[in-house]
Amino acid sequence: MHNLLRLNQPIILIYLNRLLILLIVFSVSFASPVKSRDNTSGIFRDTEVENIIKFYADPIFKAAGLSEKEIKIYLVKDNSLNAFVTSNKSLFITSGLLTRSQSLNEIIGVIAHETGHIAGGHLTSVKAELNNAEFKYLLATALGALVGVASKDVKAANMIIQGGKALAITEFLRYSRSQESSADTAAIKYLEKTKQSARGYANFFRQLRYDRSLQGELEHSYLSTHPLNSERLSFIEHHLTQSTYTNIQPPEKQIRDHKIIQAKLNGLFLSKRKVFEKYPEHDQSTHSLYARALSNYLSGDMSDSIPLIDRLIKKNKKYPYFYQLKGLILFKDGHPEDSLPFFEKSIELAPKESLLRINLVQAQIESRNDKYLEPAKTHLNVATRLDYNSLETWRLLTIVSGRLGKMGDMHLAQSELSLLKRKYQAAKQFSIRAMKKLPAGSPGWLRAKDILEKTTLSID
Repeated sequence: MHNLLRLNQPIILIYLNRLLILLIVFSVSFASPVKSRDNTSGIFRDTEVENIIKFYADPIFKAAGLSEKEIKIYLVKDNSLNAFVTSNKSLFITSGLLTRSQSLNEIIGVIAHETGHIAGGHLTSVKAELNNAEFKYLLATALGALVGVASKDVKAANMIIQGGKALAITEFLRYSRSQESSADTAAIKYLEKTKQSARGYANFFRQLRYDRSLQGELEHSYLSTHPLNSERLSFIEHHLTQSTYTNIQPPEKQIRDHKIIQAKLNGLFLSKRKVFEKYPEHDQSTHSLYARALSNYLSGDMSDSIPLIDRLIKKNKKYPYFYQLKGLILFKDGHPEDSLPFFEKSIELAPKESLLRINLVQAQIESRNDKYLEPAKTHLNVATRLDYNSLETWRLLTIVSGRLGKMGDMHLAQSELSLLKRKYQAAKQFSIRAMKKLPAGSPGWLRAKDILEKTTLSID
C-alpha cells in the first residue's frame, strides 16, 4: 500500500488539490474542534433538529425561487462554524454552527448565503474554474519534475511545484471572491424578502473575525480561506443602516427553537460534566431539563433521566420528541414493550417522520412478541415511502418480513438495501429470488423486475 502511494503521488496531489479548492470555495468558516462525548465526526440524523432548521430554511429557499423539496439538509458532527453546499443541492450544517451561534438569525443568515451559491449556479461554474486552476498546478508539477531531472536539484523542483500550487489556488480564490460577494448579496436579498434582519448574519462574520484573530492566521487576500472578510462585513453593516428590518425582534418561537437545538446537541455531544455546568440543576427551564435528561440517558443514568423527561412531557403534551426520548430511555433500560406507547404517541404527533417509526419498530422487534410484527411491517412500509434512502428501514423490513415468513417481501427488501449500497450483483440476485416468491404482476414483483433490469445494465 505504501509503495502504491509513492508511485501515485502526483495523482494523489491532484485530488488533494481538488479537495482543498472545493473546501475553500464553499466552506464559510474555520475549524476549531473541541472534545465531544466521543471523538467521531461525520453526518448524523436527528429529526427534531432537521425539522427546526427546515422550518426556517424553507422560506429562504422559496425567496430564492427554489423548491424546498429540491434541497436536502444534512447535519455534520463537527465543532467548526461551518455550512456548505454540494452540486446535488445538499446543504450541510455543522453541529458547531448550531451550538456556537448566538441566535437562529445567525444560522438563517448562513443558510441564505449558501442558498445564494445554489441559486447563482456557482456549483456548476466552479467545475470549469477548477479545471483551469488544476491545469496551472499540473503544468508547474511537470515543469518542476523536468527541472529536478535536469539539475538533480530537488529543492528547486519543489519550489516550482509549490509556486504553481499557490498560483492555482490564488487564481481560484480570485474567482471565489466574486462568488462569495454574489452569495452575500443574494443572502441580503432573501432576508429582505422574508422580512428578517441581517444582524445575525453580521454577528456571524464578527465571530469569524474573532476566531481568526485567536488562531493568529495571516491575513492574505488570496490565500485566506475567506477572502476579503472585512469587506464582506462592511457590505452587510452598510445594509443594516438601510434595511427596514434591521431592528426587528425574533419571534418567541424562534428563540425557543434555538435553545432546544442547542440543548439537544449539547446533551448529545458534550460530556455529562460539561452539560451540568452549562445547564445547572437549579435551572428548571425546558431546554435545561432537556439537556440534562439527554445527558443522563446517554450516561446510563435512567433513574435520573425519567423524572426530568416526565416533567417535560407534562409541560409540553404535544411535543413529539419528548415522548420519543421517554421511549428511548425505557428501551435502553431493557423495557422495550413499555416504550411502545411513547413511540406511538410521538408518531401520532409527527406522522411524517420516518425516524420515529424506526424507533417504534426497533422496540417492537426487541419485545419478542409476534403480535407486533404485522404493525411493524406497516410502519416500515410507510417509512420507506417517507424516506426511501434509509438503509436502516430496509434492514428492519428484511428482519420483520423474514420473521413473518414473507420470503418474497424479505428478498425484495434485501434487494432494495443492496441497491442503495451499490452492491449491484447482490441486488440482482435478491431481485431474482423475490420474483420467484412474489405473485407475478403484483407491485412487489414489478419492483423486483425493475431492480433486476437496472442492476443488469449496471453490471454490464
